[in-house]
Amino acid sequence: MTIFGEFYENLRWLKINYQAGQPIDLQRNYTLITSDYVATSSDYAALFKNAVKYEALNYLMRDAILDYLRRKGQQKEVLNPQKDGRTSVR
Repeated sequence: MTIFGEFYENLRWLKINYQAGQPIDLQRNYTLITSDYVATSSDYAALFKNAVKYEALNYLMRDAILDYLRRKGQQKEVLNPQKDGRTSVR
């Protein structure tokens, strides 16, 4: 399950799009994975304030990326990066 959210007006409301085409069940609990920075010290920290459970994995973003690249290499998968306009080099 992938949930994309957009935050507006200092987290007064949250717009969520659920990719699998099913509506969000407001009676269920969902697992959300994010960086410690976002969860504790960013503008989004209010979203996690009343979380049922918070668990720090001590798994750095760089390590997740390296593990992903190693796994792809072990599976002999060719990476085909595409520019999406979010970054530029001058």
